[in-house]
Amino acid sequence: AEGPKDELEGKLPDDGTICFRETAGFGAAMDLYQARKYVEAKAMFAAIKTRFSPVRALENNPASLAGFYELECLRRTGDLDGLATALQTFSKDALTRETQQRQLELYLLWDSVRTKSWDRLDQLAKERANSRLPGDQRAQVAYCHGLAMEGLGRPREALSVYQIALTADAGASEEIARQAALRILAIHKAAPSRSQADLAEAAAMAHLFEISLGAGTPLPAEYKE
Repeated sequence: AEGPKDELEGKLPDDGTICFRETAGFGAAMDLYQARKYVEAKAMFAAIKTRFSPVRALENNPASLAGFYELECLRRTGDLDGLATALQTFSKDALTRETQQRQLELYLLWDSVRTKSWDRLDQLAKERANSRLPGDQRAQVAYCHGLAMEGLGRPREALSVYQIALTADAGASEEIARQAALRILAIHKAAPSRSQADLAEAAAMAHLFEISLGAGTPLPAEYKE
């Protein structure tokens, strides 16, 4: 059954399969996650993961699902060291949903960001860019690719892929779009010379950040010019 319940129960029906009802705690953690309160959500997911660790071998069990969303909280808050550590003990075997399996594969890109392995990240991003991905995951690939382009000293190419990150799924990937916008502004600010087109793009990006992408966060002072 879908939706939060008073408690999680494992039931053994006549066919021998085990079904789980969602816990009130899991529903509350998801509410925090969807509200982008990732620090609070991570703590709740960690507690659920520990509580239901005895059933982690079962398909889509609450421990594995909570563990997955704990990983996502780490990624979304930019704690890539924490993500790398958590992945060392995370088992993906119990997760059957395709989008979750693909997200776990994308952590290879984020780990290359963590280690600043730009050549490897460039190759991984090119491979993933040719895959069919939902918008939020396509935005992640484009943003990571932009970081690789910057790391390899190719800022003009980075601008192009950051634009993909901005437009792929700004609603679902708000933090990705915001970070991509800031990287675009940083590239323009650092450029030794700027064309009128560059200035227009930078001005438009700064305006977009102020009215929507910043989500209440003020435009950094260094980009107000």
